[in-house]
Amino acid sequence: MRQNDIKKHFVYADGELIWKITRNNRAIAGRVAGCVDKSHGYKEVRINRRRYYVHRLVWVYFNGDIPERMSVDHINHQPSDNRIENLRAVSHATNHKNQRMRKNNTSGVTGVTFNK
Repeated sequence: MRQNDIKKHFVYADGELIWKITRNNRAIAGRVAGCVDKSHGYKEVRINRRRYYVHRLVWVYFNGDIPERMSVDHINHQPSDNRIENLRAVSHATNHKNQRMRKNNTSGVTGVTFNK
């Protein structure tokens, strides 16, 4: 979705996208757009039956298209925190390095595994 299209549909307010226009009985002007995807915790919104992640829309809203071969990363690891100051464009490799420590981690260091 392009920057102009996003600005036509939404207004940004402190990490939230607010509907500018009423599209249906769920997307009403003045209401916060989207819901949290329970499998990953990312906030998403649907427009014309297509799903968009809110963090990606917020990035494009402020910065234009996401650079090729880049991802939008949440700096504080909170997938529902879509404030622009918490988002950055990074390579896929950097995005994978910037992960939380897994629950089953026994070494105390991210990215380290034991070879039995």
